[in-house]
Amino acid sequence: MSAAINYLLNNKGNADNIDIQPAIWYFITGQRKAWDRAGWDCPVGSKCDGLVQDAEANGVGFMPGPDQILAVILAGNGIYGKGSGGSTTFNDKWQDIIIEFPGGGIGRFTGGGHQITVIDDSDNRVKVTRGFTIHCDLLLSNNLEINWQGNQFHMEEHIKTVACTDSPEIIQFPPAAPVDTIIGVGKGRFNGVDGYTIEFTLIDAGEPGTEDEAAFLIYETEHPANVVLDVQLQTITGGNIQAHYDQPHK
Repeated sequence: MSAAINYLLNNKGNADNIDIQPAIWYFITGQRKAWDRAGWDCPVGSKCDGLVQDAEANGVGFMPGPDQILAVILAGNGIYGKGSGGSTTFNDKWQDIIIEFPGGGIGRFTGGGHQITVIDDSDNRVKVTRGFTIHCDLLLSNNLEINWQGNQFHMEEHIKTVACTDSPEIIQFPPAAPVDTIIGVGKGRFNGVDGYTIEFTLIDAGEPGTEDEAAFLIYETEHPANVVLDVQLQTITGGNIQAHYDQPHK
């Protein structure tokens, strides 16, 4: 049901509300008449029915992409809940709540724990751990901490640049998200000292995380040749990277 409604809302063309609402009602209830008002129905062969047929044919498993609408359906307040007088029968006086908000390119990434193991110049295995919550925008509420060999880098909340993408070649699900890759640049403190920059790439390639990838480059901002950590893009050796739909933050 939710996939078909999301498809309908993003592929309704120039349809009017009088066609869209009964089509949504049809997917929620299976009924072609929404209200006892003239015109608010969805008869076979109508423009509303065209929306229904299109969504039934093409909306299976549909998830909103960049710059599309995401509909969150809150069921149970009438149609699937109690009717008049406390009964559990259908109550056409109520419609399930559908909240629409912009989906697509805005998302966030989370992860923690053992991240990746690299080989240093002395052929020693170095374990790099990390924890992060990073949003696909330039607002605050970001966190990225990396630890290795007794060293620590902590990124400032405000990211300098960030870009998130969704590749058709990467199966990110689950959980569903509008993006699978984040590339960003931020500033922060290395071992408690300000003046360092991090360039990072994080890729969520699905569960359980064994195909996820990461890259980190940390260097002194005024002297980029002074690199303190260089992890080339590679599959992580532990932990997980997860992309999500974004949540309110500031």
